[in-house]
Amino acid sequence: MNCTNVGLDGSIKFKMCVHKKEEDIFVSGSLLKHHIWEPHIVRRFLRVLKRFPRAVVIDIGAQLGMYGLQAAAMGRKVVFVEASGHNVNHILASLGENGMLGRVCRDLAVVRNAVAEVSGGRLAAIYTEKENNGGTAWGDDGPPRDFA
Repeated sequence: MNCTNVGLDGSIKFKMCVHKKEEDIFVSGSLLKHHIWEPHIVRRFLRVLKRFPRAVVIDIGAQLGMYGLQAAAMGRKVVFVEASGHNVNHILASLGENGMLGRVCRDLAVVRNAVAEVSGGRLAAIYTEKENNGGTAWGDDGPPRDFA
């Protein structure tokens, strides 16, 4: 598993475990090359965290956990919600790389589940784009395809 240092200049840096660039050309590719993903959104996110110092972060559809890990690195309570077991393993590895596994069950939680507008149904990955691991669509209208 490949882990890289991540963070905006002037912000708290942390390690993030990412997919191979060939599997995830967008998020992991950007993190490996630039050490940040969506810097304009991360800046806003950091401003909100500073404005609300006791806020709990719920990172829904966490993928690799960019936002939740940033908040956790700042000492915040975080709930990561991610449907892909492959991504959950990367989040857990990132927590380990940052010495945060001891905080799991105390002020960090990782939930492997999808979030949908209805409960009780069975969701499956209907597709994953070949070079974009984050491009997974979930639904109930077909069998899983191309998903690890």
